[in-house]
Amino acid sequence: MKLCEHALFFLKAKGRLRVAYTPLVAAEHIQEQQPEYMRFRRRSFDFFFQFCGDYGVKRMVEFDGTIFEVPDAPKTHG
Repeated sequence: MKLCEHALFFLKAKGRLRVAYTPLVAAEHIQEQQPEYMRFRRRSFDFFFQFCGDYGVKRMVEFDGTIFEVPDAPKTHG
């Protein structure tokens, strides 16, 4: 799965999903810092800007409320 595909899934499903929350389940996010993984991870910027260009995303709001203005990116799909 390419990075940003999860964002595409939720963008397409907007308004058709029911969301729930329970404090009974928790997950630990362990961030890898190994050089091999970091080379893979840096590709996320390429996929992110490709995604934004393809779907006309101009602005994103982070969980903490930070607003990220997306620079124009060329479309790669029709």
